[in-house]
Amino acid sequence: MTLPARLVAFALLAAAPLAAAPEPPADATEPSAALPAGFYPPPADATAQGEGLCPDCEGKGKREVASAIDSGENGTSLTRPCPRCGGRGRCVRPLTPDERQDLQRRRLNAYEREQRAARRVPVGAGFMDIEAERALDPAARASLAARFPKRCRTCLGLGKDSCRKCKGLGKIARRERVEEKDGSSRYEEVREACASCGGTGAQPCRRCDGSGLAKVCSRCNGLGTVEVEAKRDTPAHTERCRSCKGDGRR
Repeated sequence: MTLPARLVAFALLAAAPLAAAPEPPADATEPSAALPAGFYPPPADATAQGEGLCPDCEGKGKREVASAIDSGENGTSLTRPCPRCGGRGRCVRPLTPDERQDLQRRRLNAYEREQRAARRVPVGAGFMDIEAERALDPAARASLAARFPKRCRTCLGLGKDSCRKCKGLGKIARRERVEEKDGSSRYEEVREACASCGGTGAQPCRRCDGSGLAKVCSRCNGLGTVEVEAKRDTPAHTERCRSCKGDGRR
């Protein structure tokens, strides 16, 4: 084997272990994603879809449909099971803001009862074992509370509230005059999309402006910690904000 060939072979052998070296796991570069031991994060927000009264039959399970037998002036109507809910009166549909907040409230209340029964203390929107919480320094505790910030007390973290004009229904009812063939007139109810909420039935929460979060603490500016100047017997140090108890929000 000539000298150039030997050099090429040596270079290939030296590079082989590097090529075969395994790549680090994806989560190894994100140590902040791991939660400290003894911390119990809050439950996920209630979904926007859920089971409720069928809007087509208003929970009756049946609807009147025009008869195909007689379509003249003396046409009749037949009562059939509602096709949307299959006669159950309930179906999966977009929840109104009030329904979603009620589901969110029940979910958070159950979570809080479970955590307090286990004698855990709140940290942001989550809870933590007392011993583990006491072992955290003020900066670490504030960082954990910032990852799971306290929720707005009005919208419970959803950022939405019921539209005041349509009361969360998304539609406004109005009376419309209808002229009959014999010259008489009658009034019937017509529902149209609410102009205030665009037919969604929801508006941004007035307390948190739609953020879903509690207000930032004015004493620590949301940091959860304050700097204490040195005194005669105490050096300068960082301590937990007493106003927000280290959560950064109140």
